[in-house]
Amino acid sequence: MELHPELSQAQLSPHNSAGWTKLRRCLKPRLCQLILLSGFCVMCLSRLLRMTSSTNLTRTTESDSQPAFLQTPASGTRTIPNSLPDQNAQAASSITSAERRHLMHRKNAMSDDEDDFEPPGTKILQKDEEEVASSWNLSQASLSPASNPLSASGWPPGPMLKRSCDPTGLVGDGMTDNTATFKKTIAGCRKRFGLGEHFVMELPPGMFLTGTIHLSDHMTFRIGRDSVIKGIQASNAYPLLPPLPSYGLGRDWAKDLTQRHAPLILGLNLTNVIIEGSGIMDENRDGAIDGQGSWWWTQFEDKSLQYGRPSVIQIMYSKNVVLRSVRLRNSPFWNTHFYASTNILVEHVHIYSPYHSPNTDGISLDSVHHAVVRHCDISTGDDAIVIKSGLNQAGIDFRISSAHIHVHDTRIRSKCFSIGSEMSGGIHDVRVENIRFGDSRPENRWHGIFIKTSRQRGGFVKNVFFQNVSSVSRTRPSDKLRRFIDISMTYGAHNGPESTPASRPPIFNNFTFKHISVRGAKQVANLSGLVDSPISLISIEGLTALNHENGIHCVNTANISIVNSSVKGRRCRPSPSRYVMSELEPLDPLPENPAKRSYNFWMDKRTALVQSIFGPMNSQLPSRDFPDKVRTRVAPGVDALVWNITQQVSMTSTVFYAPLGGDASPRSAVLWHHGHHDCVCPTTRKQTFVKKHKFGPRPGFMQARCAPGCRGWWHDEAAATPGSGSTWWDLDNVTQLFHSLGHHVFILSMPLIGINYVRGRATNKSDHSWFQKLEQRGHETMRYFCEPVVLTINYAINRVGIKDVYLAGLSGGAWTTSIVAAMDPRIRMSFQIAGTIPYPMRFTVAPESLEPVPTGDLGDFEQRCKHEKYAIQTDAGRSYCQACSYKCQYVLGALDRGRAQVQILHENDGCCYAAAGRHAEIRSYESGVRFALDGASGGWFTVVVTDHRTHELSEKDRKVIATVMTSRLMPGHAKWNVLPCDVLHGESNLAASCNES
Repeated sequence: MELHPELSQAQLSPHNSAGWTKLRRCLKPRLCQLILLSGFCVMCLSRLLRMTSSTNLTRTTESDSQPAFLQTPASGTRTIPNSLPDQNAQAASSITSAERRHLMHRKNAMSDDEDDFEPPGTKILQKDEEEVASSWNLSQASLSPASNPLSASGWPPGPMLKRSCDPTGLVGDGMTDNTATFKKTIAGCRKRFGLGEHFVMELPPGMFLTGTIHLSDHMTFRIGRDSVIKGIQASNAYPLLPPLPSYGLGRDWAKDLTQRHAPLILGLNLTNVIIEGSGIMDENRDGAIDGQGSWWWTQFEDKSLQYGRPSVIQIMYSKNVVLRSVRLRNSPFWNTHFYASTNILVEHVHIYSPYHSPNTDGISLDSVHHAVVRHCDISTGDDAIVIKSGLNQAGIDFRISSAHIHVHDTRIRSKCFSIGSEMSGGIHDVRVENIRFGDSRPENRWHGIFIKTSRQRGGFVKNVFFQNVSSVSRTRPSDKLRRFIDISMTYGAHNGPESTPASRPPIFNNFTFKHISVRGAKQVANLSGLVDSPISLISIEGLTALNHENGIHCVNTANISIVNSSVKGRRCRPSPSRYVMSELEPLDPLPENPAKRSYNFWMDKRTALVQSIFGPMNSQLPSRDFPDKVRTRVAPGVDALVWNITQQVSMTSTVFYAPLGGDASPRSAVLWHHGHHDCVCPTTRKQTFVKKHKFGPRPGFMQARCAPGCRGWWHDEAAATPGSGSTWWDLDNVTQLFHSLGHHVFILSMPLIGINYVRGRATNKSDHSWFQKLEQRGHETMRYFCEPVVLTINYAINRVGIKDVYLAGLSGGAWTTSIVAAMDPRIRMSFQIAGTIPYPMRFTVAPESLEPVPTGDLGDFEQRCKHEKYAIQTDAGRSYCQACSYKCQYVLGALDRGRAQVQILHENDGCCYAAAGRHAEIRSYESGVRFALDGASGGWFTVVVTDHRTHELSEKDRKVIATVMTSRLMPGHAKWNVLPCDVLHGESNLAASCNES
């Protein structure tokens, strides 16, 4: 029969008594009774079917939407272990898998004694919709809806039906062990309700002593007013768990790293869980959890821990988790640990542990996605808030990063907001705003922002944003902060047990610091990267600092921008804009489509370069092969060749020749050009060093007769000393190296420097600007630098019978090596150490005008290229760059089959051409030169960066040279990218094991 048209389907809801009454009045009594009885049966059947359908739907939805680590083995992904060690089987019995728990819920939901719509003893709690919406306000002023970590998840929920489940049997006297009672109570509450029914268990006033408490799905665990949970001070109260898979071992300093204690409150594989206090904001009466950690701290200090300490709260493999309005105190280990979970909200939480309590991190977000932390007050003995994602190779293999995290409006009294050092699984998209650091405690000198890792971690940290972060004022020198911002990739490796290291170094990039205020610090900021993985893309805007001693210090960084700040950076290399780079690139171009350029194209470049050096009428190199004077035995086993290179002015160049003794005379020779490096004169004073070089004396100054004007750039006359090694003519001690490799040795110097000194024309510290006067008269001054090298090669080949010529040089000698190798194809292999880079890399960018300005890498007189806009004072620059730019010279230096050119740069060279922070630029021009050589069927070009800081030929440089000369690698061979001590390519982290002898 048809129902009355006024009765809608909603009015026939089982909850709408008025609708049923109206229906009853419309029909005859007997028929009405029949319909009512039928309707009631239909209602019951419908409810039963709906519950069954809901069960299946929920299980299907969770399987589809859960992250990989929550899915079943059928999907081919990780599952959570369901078993614990045998001695803890009883305690572990309550930790069941999600599947078993769902089956239990389904059975309970269909049981006969739960058919009533409102079970006896249950009261309906309906939260006001406006109150719920207000409690989940995510401060949209500071976080847009698009970046809201929780906005897309549907959690936190709106108003929902909650059922209270009053705990029974708990004894709040502070002495009775309530562990078993908590277990029984929570299991009973869960059994009482069907799948998906959310219940509230609120603790009454009292002090409840307990071991590990296992939470359940769809549960609010409320620590009510005047209620305190206290952890038992006994290890057997906390069952043992296996190590976290992203760590591979226990992270605490314990005797056994294969197991760890479960936390005081454990949530495992859960959905929709809330842990909350009373929210009355009364320190004396608020709901609290006290880990009673002092007992554990004593064991830690005594080194008597058998297993890792328990946290206060640990939530693992879960989603939709809330921690709010509760006080946490005295945690044995980390206060909270959210692990491999999604959709997390932590708000209005007060955390306190003593300042010197070990490893009592406040809020640990570990391999989590979509988390918000806000309105908290934290004072701990370790990181206040820390973001992690696993340890070393285990963290990389776990493959779950920490991402989409928003921390705002929080007070951190001590110690730091940290990222790492366990970050191997990756951390990205983190936003931190409105944070206040510090308090008045004198000992509280370590708080601020700390982003940390070490070489063995691997992984990455990127896209991190800080805004409106400040510290309290600390005026007394003894109270100043150590550092307020510390980004370190060299964090100590002994801050916890270590697992298998990662195969590649970590990566830090794209950090923004905006409106940061520091008041009282020894150092405002420290940015310290790795030589083969510099920190890059750091933007600091609006940083103000008062009462500080040091500003921003950068080591191994790149692309650092500091604007509108009262603090300056030291060694913080900025990033040129695209406009600036477009202005600089024409200073040192490669031709368009270099791979399509023929061999003849490059030969024309070589001819043009020769003419720019030796004059437009000279398309061939000088052919003279016998010196104007030969001085024999200027030192034991050493002769001197004197070349008269007079052109417009009289000038000579002395070359020392040290043949390899023995019966078998080699057919190869190395020409070493030590550039500006000078000989050291003897002194009548006592033969001791009175003034050492900054990083120690150069090795081996065995003195011989001093030539006129021979005074060292690095040492004065009084610095001479006898010692073992080479004589004054071989300041860089290369003779022994190349003799050991089976080569004759020739050693050359710059014009007007050292043995080539001419009184009145230059000084020992000259940058060769004396030649500018000649150049202005139209003279080819560059030939004074290159001609002695070419003439010595002629002598070696024609007079000594040398077949293979190698050319190497340091500093200005490296520049000479590069340009001569480009002109003379007889040089089989060349090495340039700390002496040449492409011309655009010799400029930086002025922060105010964004115009290019030259740096200390611009080079001396002979290295400056001619350019109208970027001329240096009255120096118009050299014209040979127009014939063949630096990159062009690199191509020509390796052009022709069987040839190779190796550039060696020092990571932190104190003089010039430091590679730190410029690895990407270096690899870029290296790739371009290789591309051109490949198109011309040429040889090989490579760049090696060694981790050295002194402008000299280091032991690491010697290892590179020796390896290349003895390996005889073919162009393109894979070993070019794994040369010893190389931190540029670093495919096997070879720099980490390349220690200087």
